[in-house]
Amino acid sequence: MARAVHEKTISLDLNDLPQDKLQELDAYIDSLEDKKGSLIHVLHRAQNLFGYLPMEVQLHIARKIDVPGAKVFGVVSFYSYFTTEPRGEHTISICMGTACFVKGGEDILKKFMSDLGIEKKRRHVCRQTIYSTRRSLYWRMWSCTCCYGW
Repeated sequence: MARAVHEKTISLDLNDLPQDKLQELDAYIDSLEDKKGSLIHVLHRAQNLFGYLPMEVQLHIARKIDVPGAKVFGVVSFYSYFTTEPRGEHTISICMGTACFVKGGEDILKKFMSDLGIEKKRRHVCRQTIYSTRRSLYWRMWSCTCCYGW
């Protein structure tokens, strides 16, 4: 059954996006047998291509795989891997889970922010370093120093 078309459809201006990357994303989506079931795979591919998932890319994906834009946004906002803002070349993730917070995670965060001059804006002035807080760093290459006593 085809999805109902809503009267208020957001128009997309994809001209600001790199067209070669958009074409590569479209080719990938077109090659999939189960487009709707491959949403997370498509989002991973898009983020690898564009470096992040701006709203235009999310809506484009929604239309290409025929799912509501809210579903795409819901997946993007749920998984911490996805980002809607460009990331710097270097990302520093600081654990703020309960155990890390109790063991001084906030002090580590303040020290990084102070040393890098980031303050509250999450991005260094060089735009190559961004920090983020995480509830857990179990998937990171480096273990959390608060939890493991490094």
